[in-house]
Amino acid sequence: MDPAWDKFRRRQRAFWFAILLCPPWFAFGSLLYYFLARFELNYDLFFILIVALPALGNIMVAHWRKFFWPCPNCGRPFHATWFYGNLMARQCVHCGLRKWAPVKAKTIKSISLDQWNPVADEYFD
Repeated sequence: MDPAWDKFRRRQRAFWFAILLCPPWFAFGSLLYYFLARFELNYDLFFILIVALPALGNIMVAHWRKFFWPCPNCGRPFHATWFYGNLMARQCVHCGLRKWAPVKAKTIKSISLDQWNPVADEYFD
């Protein structure tokens, strides 16, 4: 597995973990709500603020982190442009890099000494 794709794999797993964690969280919240309702108090706002919003917020954050993951080749969001988005895309919508394809290492272009401009250094002495 290419190390450039490790972060995407982690974000994808975090998204599915958030989805799978939601039903047990709602079940726990429902049991808690049931026990608090025995005291004949209205805890509807409690259920929304303590149970529903954190669970759905967790899914939303995981979704957006996966959706705007930067392509290892071009650095722009792999799944989205400003007008188009597709989480099921098999290739980058910007550069066309296929999903899970190995990425070539980017090299830094070095400047040889004969191309060096000493005039620029006059201003920084």
